[in-house]
Amino acid sequence: MVDEIPTAADEEAAPRSTGCTRGYAAWRPRPVADLAAIALRAAELFAERADELAAIMTLEMGKRINEGRGEAGVVATIFRYYGERGPELLADEPWRSAAARRCCRRSRSGRCWA
Repeated sequence: MVDEIPTAADEEAAPRSTGCTRGYAAWRPRPVADLAAIALRAAELFAERADELAAIMTLEMGKRINEGRGEAGVVATIFRYYGERGPELLADEPWRSAAARRCCRRSRSGRCWA
């Protein structure tokens, strides 16, 4: 073990949650195409640095090196998926109706705090 980090109490976690909320508010207005480009770059970086990330996972979590490489690959795949398909997944979807023009509007819904 390299180090041990104690479990955070609620009052210690609250400022982190507030920071996530502020960060989300700052990123939300950015165009989806910009966010997709960032996701694609993140995918490239995870793929390029899989060995380095795997070594960190081994030290910090006790994962076997091959498990860490595999996990870095999965993360790269997820980033690539949303980088390539995110704009399409968030695009408005017109609905055909004889009565009126309608549309299903999709938007980013919130923060992800892991």
